[in-house]
Amino acid sequence: MTGEENLMVDYERARDFFNLDECEKERDLLILQSAQESVENYLDRKLCIAEYICIQKIQDRRIILEELNPVELVRILDLSARQSVNTDCHLDGRKLYFFDGRLENHEILARYTAGFTKETLPQDLAECIMNVFMHKSECARKRIKGGLEIKDYKILNGLEMPEEARQILEAYRRKTL
Repeated sequence: MTGEENLMVDYERARDFFNLDECEKERDLLILQSAQESVENYLDRKLCIAEYICIQKIQDRRIILEELNPVELVRILDLSARQSVNTDCHLDGRKLYFFDGRLENHEILARYTAGFTKETLPQDLAECIMNVFMHKSECARKRIKGGLEIKDYKILNGLEMPEEARQILEAYRRKTL
């Protein structure tokens, strides 16, 4: 069985919303996992909060973090001076601004977290996952006779993204450019 803890949308929410049969919980969990993976693949990033490392040279008193939705800075190291940076900085979206001009052109290693928790996942992304889940569930019922095995749910990843979900995800993709 897949790990429910890795799902951004609770199975209980999907079960209540779609009136799912408890007997098919394992199958529905696999499809929900597949729906989330499809959304992540379309966005080209994980939705779950994770820690990342970015190494960049400060230019114009800023660096741009690689991952969307940075949440918290864990640690900043000045690789040029080989020391921890205890200077004031400001996180604005993906841009990290440094107020100390002496750090200009210094190579910086920034450790930070990015992504969402279940509580901070935007409602439109949660609805998008549910929309893709519904689409994949319908396709699974048509394509797979009998039980859905763990190895079988991967075939659902090749399905085309529903148009409504694609529109929501395109807005998030544009934010990253």
